[in-house]
Amino acid sequence: MREYFTEAVVLGQKTAGLEDRIVSLYTRDFGRLEARVVGGRKLTSKLSPHLEEGNLIETRLVEKNKFILADVLQKKRFGKSPAVFEILFLLKSLLPELVPDLRLWHGFLRGLEKANLDKKTFLKLLGYDVLFARCENCGSRKVGYFSVTDQVFLCRQCFNGLPTRRFEAIPL
Repeated sequence: MREYFTEAVVLGQKTAGLEDRIVSLYTRDFGRLEARVVGGRKLTSKLSPHLEEGNLIETRLVEKNKFILADVLQKKRFGKSPAVFEILFLLKSLLPELVPDLRLWHGFLRGLEKANLDKKTFLKLLGYDVLFARCENCGSRKVGYFSVTDQVFLCRQCFNGLPTRRFEAIPL
């Protein structure tokens, strides 16, 4: 059993069983990871208020076979703008687990602090540069959307022609 202390940003959470919760974190030292919060769904849980999406937290993680979130201290609560949620969705969907990237971490925190989150910059840091992008369907250089599930760029015309999976694309 190992114990780690690290800073993290909460990317999201989901239920696990009757009383537990799985929280998705982007940490400074480990990159993206998922940790179990034992008793996290209980009304009396002391950790739940700190685990809102977009919060910067100090965590104590215990690793047995998987990570368990033992303690949380909220450092900062960031504004909940649509841009923040889109970047959180990008990080949660595109980052591999347990691959730290300090350049992305510092850029992400700087963007949250200044409330200046540019989706194109984050896509570039993740390896999807809009400057060289073309629409997957028609080849147009005027891309307007990034489909997270397919990991492709789309122009506005092709995006409007898609009847399904529109919620999984992020406007640029």
